[in-house]
Amino acid sequence: MKVHPEDFNLIKDNLEIETVIGEYLDLRPTGITKTALCPFHTEKTPSFKVWPSTQTFKCMGCGEQGDVINFVTKKENFKTPSEAAKFLADKFDIPIRIMGEEEVQNYEEQEVILANEFALKFFKEKFFGTYEPRKYMVDRGYTKTLVSKWEIGYAPMDYTLDYSRETLEKADLISAKGYPKFRDRIIFPIRDITGRLVGFGGRRLSKNSKYPKYVNTAETPAYKKREVLYGLSQNLKLIKKERDNDDKKYAMIVEGYTDVNLLEKADIRFAIASCGTSFTDEQAKAISRHVDYCFLFMDTDRAGEEAKSKIIKKLWQFDADVKPIKAEHGQDPASLAIKHGPDLYSFVETQCPMQLVYDGAEGNREKKTEECLKAIASTPNHLRRDDLLRLLEKCSKYSFKNLLGRLNKYTTRLVFK
Repeated sequence: MKVHPEDFNLIKDNLEIETVIGEYLDLRPTGITKTALCPFHTEKTPSFKVWPSTQTFKCMGCGEQGDVINFVTKKENFKTPSEAAKFLADKFDIPIRIMGEEEVQNYEEQEVILANEFALKFFKEKFFGTYEPRKYMVDRGYTKTLVSKWEIGYAPMDYTLDYSRETLEKADLISAKGYPKFRDRIIFPIRDITGRLVGFGGRRLSKNSKYPKYVNTAETPAYKKREVLYGLSQNLKLIKKERDNDDKKYAMIVEGYTDVNLLEKADIRFAIASCGTSFTDEQAKAISRHVDYCFLFMDTDRAGEEAKSKIIKKLWQFDADVKPIKAEHGQDPASLAIKHGPDLYSFVETQCPMQLVYDGAEGNREKKTEECLKAIASTPNHLRRDDLLRLLEKCSKYSFKNLLGRLNKYTTRLVFK
């Protein structure tokens, strides 16, 4: 149950705070205020004050403060202000609107998005007004055009956003204690496929390793990280437009925000990335709706190779082909894009996706083969299954006939975690 937020003001406008609080406390006039013993902590000298002119209260002893709804929420031990608002509306016969579950969800999504837009404006102003983050991004290879397109911002170490605290907390911009989530960080706005600003990624600016290198917005009413791909909103038009020589559409999956941004230096404007999470079914489904295949350009460390194998299996499951890219050892896509620019393709080569899945599986030849067969069985495209079996024949050294017979065991679609 949630009272429509606009009706909170209706309730407060129709009530006198001193009348409501006077039913709980013995209020005594003291100049422009009314005073009583605080109900929220033990005291002998009254320090609880009510200001009728502003319809607010504050205890000078314990610091508890707010309006009439805040007071009733605390005094009646209600879990939410909405419960207190409903209690007051019923008691004083004030007509209010109760929002349904779907209406609440839509309202809270919009609340978070508006808070994010407010925060982004602040972050962008701080970026252009602060030397260190601008120098850092220039040193990383960013141009004014890239900074502008990707709406890069900066969150200082200490700051306060002049916005509803409740909404900022709901948007994961501050903690429950009111501390900023992003501090001394380069800010990467995250937009969903429709362009709504649903969250942020923050990259540590200082070299102090006691802080995490990256901090990302947690789940909020607007941000479902399993469903969002960074860069898809900005690059979708080009992804839909791009075609190879066989008239097939494609995209490129990379690991991080800077990879997506800086690959534009190599004229690659069709890159996307998962937002600080493992590649999910929802993300695979989202991109497979728009392309025939994906290039897979990950870091060349062990974690990158493991990620490739998992993503390949996910994409097969949603009927998208994969072309993994092998780069110089220790080089990430962003560094290679800066180093080689448009000539990047001359310094990388594609890998066999089945070989990556086979090599990434645990166990002996038999177990590796079984793992690959499960992956092949997950794809709904029978023609692709045949192509993948041919690749597995080369990797496993089992005959096509042998593999085809074993594949028939897997008749259900499997989901890979």
